Amino acid sequence: MPHPPTSISAGGEHSLFLHGTNLYSAGACGLSWNRSNSLSPNLFGWRKVMMSEPIAFMAAGYYHNLAVGANTGNVFSWGCGTFLEGSEDGCKPALGQGLKALDVGGLPKQVSLFEACKGRPVSLAAGAYHSVIMTDKNKVFTFGNAQLGQLGRSNIGVAKDSSGLPVDPIPKEVDGLFMETPVEIGAGFYNTYITTRSGKLYCTGENQNRQCGREKPFNVRTMLRATDLKDEKIRKAEGGYCHTLALTLGGKLLSMGCGDDGQRGDGFDYDGDEELREIVTSVKLPGKVVKFAAGANHSVAVCENGSAFAWGSNEFGQCSAGKSEKLLAPQRINIQGEHVASISCGYAHTMVKTKTGKVYMFGQNENGQLGLGEKFANRPKDVLDATEIIINK
Repeated sequence: MPHPPTSISAGGEHSLFLHGTNLYSAGACGLSWNRSNSLSPNLFGWRKVMMSEPIAFMAAGYYHNLAVGANTGNVFSWGCGTFLEGSEDGCKPALGQGLKALDVGGLPKQVSLFEACKGRPVSLAAGAYHSVIMTDKNKVFTFGNAQLGQLGRSNIGVAKDSSGLPVDPIPKEVDGLFMETPVEIGAGFYNTYITTRSGKLYCTGENQNRQCGREKPFNVRTMLRATDLKDEKIRKAEGGYCHTLALTLGGKLLSMGCGDDGQRGDGFDYDGDEELREIVTSVKLPGKVVKFAAGANHSVAVCENGSAFAWGSNEFGQCSAGKSEKLLAPQRINIQGEHVASISCGYAHTMVKTKTGKVYMFGQNENGQLGLGEKFANRPKDVLDATEIIINK
């Protein structure tokens, strides 16, 4: 009998693992924990997420999670218990549960989708404080914080956080695609990305580091084409804290935005003078890229032969390089000869799934996000080498 399919998704200080239709979580996010409580050792192991129905697919954000029910197509969300007070602060609007939503680290609840959102979700993406849903009707909806334009729409509600900045917990369709058909979505810390059927990349949100591939504006308010990529056909894009990775249809990986930690993988170190760097550069990899992911300040990619590479910040071992120095160019990840099928990056940790179904983790483990078990609760917080995880399903 074949093994059930598995998928992985790394969040800020936590990780999600989907085995068949059962969802598991490790680290300090959700599942009845919040930051007003002490960090329990059992957070360092994998726990089943109590869902009201089997799960089809999911996505981990920095401070919250999204999942789609296999039976109903309903979207569920839950937070990390990080933002306990304040009107509409933190990721509360990104939960899509209305103006009275709380993030107390509770169990998943259904996202309130309006009639305009008719259609079954086919893809999810989550940034630091916002959520993105694409449906089978070729529509993209966003909700959450809007202070830097990351919702990609002008139709923002009247709600504000405690600082007076705009938020909108109600899912609404993005603006600016102008008859283009979305085929892929992605998110960065403060960015939303949409790739269209024609190969165009649209970006919204923070642009102070030119992570949308443009000189101006600093903050993009509606979906705007990344015109610096007009000569490339883009398949998909994802972002970190302030950098963007974009994969072309031909398998070339491009980078935009900040690169102080080497996260752009172009081999250059400008000692903080980002103005000298070209807006778009290529990541130096030995073959065509089939998968990629962006952490806060590091990046990973898988080539078509199954080899995986990491670059950027390695402060916590998130590049599995055995030392803390930043990597300006990609370095191969040693997964004991295994071919890599998929990868995911959290804030400072990395998940790797091989073609044989094994899952390896490395990087920061301060809050149990590597899922290595309770015995790691009082050990050094960083794991520098790729370590296989075992989930008692």
